[in-house]
Amino acid sequence: MELDQFDPAIDDIVMRYFYSGKIDLSPDTVVDIFKMANLLKMQKLQNLCVAFMQNSVDLKNCIQFWKLADSHWLGELRTFLQSFISKSLHEVMEGPDFLQLGLEDIIRLLCNIEVKSSELPRRYELIFLALMRWISHNVTKRHAHIGELLELITPQGISEKFLDEVVLRNTLMQDNLPAVEWLIGNFYGLDVEPPNFRVFRMPPLDFNIV
Repeated sequence: MELDQFDPAIDDIVMRYFYSGKIDLSPDTVVDIFKMANLLKMQKLQNLCVAFMQNSVDLKNCIQFWKLADSHWLGELRTFLQSFISKSLHEVMEGPDFLQLGLEDIIRLLCNIEVKSSELPRRYELIFLALMRWISHNVTKRHAHIGELLELITPQGISEKFLDEVVLRNTLMQDNLPAVEWLIGNFYGLDVEPPNFRVFRMPPLDFNIV
């Protein structure tokens, strides 16, 4: 991004800070102000922006802030925002910023979440719901990636009840070979067959299930 691509209002805010050392940040301007400060090597202003984002994050701006932290290698802020998003994922997944994320963004956002199990006991069930919500927003382009996305889920984190009542009944998982292979590889070997597994419509396979 070049300096002439910024809104003139952002130029004015940064220039006033340059001469006065004072700045009024807002959730609507902080991302662009950080980007300009980064281009101008204004480290103190960057630090102010990072602190502001951490203190003002909410359901509406968390994805935007996370994308900035992820793209600019702001490790501590990124970890903080990923934790915030994961704890609020049920609400965040319905927002337009989440639904418009790209494939690589979704993978980076939902992998290696640093949250204690006690704080998010059903994280992998929630991640499953978020992935299905993201795919359903643009099924034509995203359904092909379901196998890759399911690898973000630790099978041990999926309860038998959730498997039976949610996973096996999700239409995006039906008649999809990568999804079926994931289910067979992770759950079919259980000592107790998942309830109603037979209701899941599996496409023809090239091998026999023993």
